[in-house]
Amino acid sequence: ITESENVVKAYPNPFTDQLTFNIRSEFNQTGLLQIFNSNGTELIAQKYDLNKGLNEINVTQLNDIQGLIIYRWTLGEKQYSGTLSCIR
Repeated sequence: ITESENVVKAYPNPFTDQLTFNIRSEFNQTGLLQIFNSNGTELIAQKYDLNKGLNEINVTQLNDIQGLIIYRWTLGEKQYSGTLSCIR
């Protein structure tokens, strides 16, 4: 298991209209979620308040997204990213 998988888990993959992120935070902090399309264009930038321990974040404003996306969570000075596929 990589450090990224241990901190951020995204599902389902592929997704249709909703994504869930499980985020393990070392302390109370604000996390920044960015979602990009395959061309690198930012589609979503949203901050979330995270509590120490496991957090479940549901993202639903995904109606205009299609195909491959890249997500990036910024927690303090660390970044965690991955790719997901959207099917319609």
